[in-house]
Amino acid sequence: MVSESPDGKEFIVDFILSESQGNELSTVEFNVYRYQRVEIHPNQPGVQVCAYSKRAYDNEITAFLNRLKNDRVAFINEMISLKIPTVKLSK
Repeated sequence: MVSESPDGKEFIVDFILSESQGNELSTVEFNVYRYQRVEIHPNQPGVQVCAYSKRAYDNEITAFLNRLKNDRVAFINEMISLKIPTVKLSK
């Protein structure tokens, strides 16, 4: 899912990735990415990304996905409220 901040300068994207071995899931990963528009130098826009990932493997996957139903909103809210440091790049 994609959510946009009211000022349009930030986006939150959350998604699930998985990998399987044969017909069995072997890895499931939940991700929350926060994209923020920044100015790297005057008139040089950029994007800063802050990411959170949580994984489960093999026989832990079903419980992980069941917990994610309740935990997803908390993970997203934590990312929204996270104070992202200002990054300065040198030339």
